[in-house]
Amino acid sequence: AALPTPAMVAPFRRFARSYHFASPAYHAAFSPRVAVDTAPIRAAALAAHGRLVAETSPSGGPASWHASPMVSLLGGKRLEGGERVLTVDAFGATNGAQLLASTDEMEALLRQIEGPAAPRADLRPAIRRLEARLLEQRAGEMIAAQLVDFGKQDGVTEFEEAHQANPVEMRLNDDMWEAEAAGEIVIPRRPVLVPCVSNFSHFLDLCRKTLRCLELGIPVVVLSRSHTAQYPFRWAQLLADELAAERVDPTLFTFVSASLPNQQRLIRAATRAAASEPAAAAEGTPTPFLFTGARSLAALIKADVAPGMIASTQGPNLMVALGLPPSVAKAAA
Repeated sequence: AALPTPAMVAPFRRFARSYHFASPAYHAAFSPRVAVDTAPIRAAALAAHGRLVAETSPSGGPASWHASPMVSLLGGKRLEGGERVLTVDAFGATNGAQLLASTDEMEALLRQIEGPAAPRADLRPAIRRLEARLLEQRAGEMIAAQLVDFGKQDGVTEFEEAHQANPVEMRLNDDMWEAEAAGEIVIPRRPVLVPCVSNFSHFLDLCRKTLRCLELGIPVVVLSRSHTAQYPFRWAQLLADELAAERVDPTLFTFVSASLPNQQRLIRAATRAAASEPAAAAEGTPTPFLFTGARSLAALIKADVAPGMIASTQGPNLMVALGLPPSVAKAAA
């Protein structure tokens, strides 16, 4: 029998992708280890926490979180025309204010997410510069906001871990960029949806999800929470300011301050828009929904509103329980 020709074999050619789990290059991405001096981070956090506590409002929470409420951020602009509601911390206490997106603002947000895919753009230098500034110069105020909102005791270790893990994930992103340049993969550039976690949003939502996508030119839409919502918004506002300083296209980053029904409406719209893209439709690629939380909840969200669910579940997360219901007692047993 005749040997197959190169033309016959080409459709079945496999690529050795260096960022694959357990490959030698994947293993190499974990070195060298980064040493982090946490003393300055801790000192900055304590100082910033003292300032936030000093401005406590009679209404609850920092006065600045009432005077400058959570809002949607679109194209680098604050959307301030919606209904004003109060926000609550992890224990249900009022700690600030939020403006929910109005009807007109929701339409603008939908137009943004339904628009064409972003062009391929190498934003790694700009994103990594601003990330360094956020983690080094703004760490104190970010940890302080987290502590006031969630009551988390160890935001310093979270920043230490971010300093150590981010270089690893940057190297893996570098491998993906090169693989795309070589024609081995295609990186979809429709918006990625990020619902924030309550406890370690700085490393997980800001660094791992938002910045790693942005540096490859992938638009990111961050969704507000129903509680412990203030400190994720505060890092989002800082990020929007830093993107402007680096002259990065502001439409690549959106923060949505909206009710749950309106958030679900936006998620479904993003999924429909992705399905209408010829390239995405051919690959069967729905809008990524980067979720961290309970496995059962992830399954429900995927079935109902987010077929592009990519979930990290059942991790060793810190929880705040306002009582000891049977489910919590069983889990702790």
